[in-house]
Amino acid sequence: MVEELKHSKRFGLILMKGGREFPRHWEEHLNNLGYTVHRINERPRPLFDGELLNRWYPGIRRSLEGMAGKTSEISKLTGIPEKEISDIVSLKDKSSFTVDEERKFKRFVERLAEHKDEIKGLQDAHTLVTSYLYLNRPVQWVLLERNAGRDEITSKLGLDGNAAERMLKGHDSAPEQDFIKAFIVGATNMEKAHEGSLRKLAIGEISEKGITSTLQLDESDFYPFIQNVVHCPWANELDTDLGLLTKEEKEKIEKRIAA
Repeated sequence: MVEELKHSKRFGLILMKGGREFPRHWEEHLNNLGYTVHRINERPRPLFDGELLNRWYPGIRRSLEGMAGKTSEISKLTGIPEKEISDIVSLKDKSSFTVDEERKFKRFVERLAEHKDEIKGLQDAHTLVTSYLYLNRPVQWVLLERNAGRDEITSKLGLDGNAAERMLKGHDSAPEQDFIKAFIVGATNMEKAHEGSLRKLAIGEISEKGITSTLQLDESDFYPFIQNVVHCPWANELDTDLGLLTKEEKEKIEKRIAA
């Protein structure tokens, strides 16, 4: 299934993050562009043990790297022993994690969150707390099936050939997963996402309804490159994501692709 999705010119996966369910009006939008939406999970499901760190470690690692030279300062502000902080920061050098390591990480960040006001001036520590509070929420996998030509889709998005070429060179020959990431999901920093992309829709809804009601976060806790609602790996990154699927999710995706 991994290789099929990596090279598919028809199917691609996205993940709704932060506990948000895939909206019905987004489905209508994608239908209009030329996609059929298949919800692999009817509702967002909780993360299983070990999934948090193994799924989101690239973003978490950036925060840990930024905290590496500030363990003494963090300890003074929070009362957490410097050795304990250093042990957690050392996770930045790993790429896979045990359930026990994740449990220690969660306990640490939850203690750090008790001192959120004190660490506000330390952006990496503050980002770690808000990222954890957001990323430790349920997720929902969605499989997109393209039924229209790519030029038709980019035209509906208001992108001419030159724009399409800049966004993803040779987009006609690219895997569907890469096309979906570049054109359908949009920029990682959702404030820079193009019109018609899912992240542009999301940032519009956040602006209209407010961060608190949309993402259940305080205004100061919003990082548009982390709390960007939709996760979408490049095709060559699918190994990691598909390795974190449950057995039932894998079976549903395989059945849909084979249909």
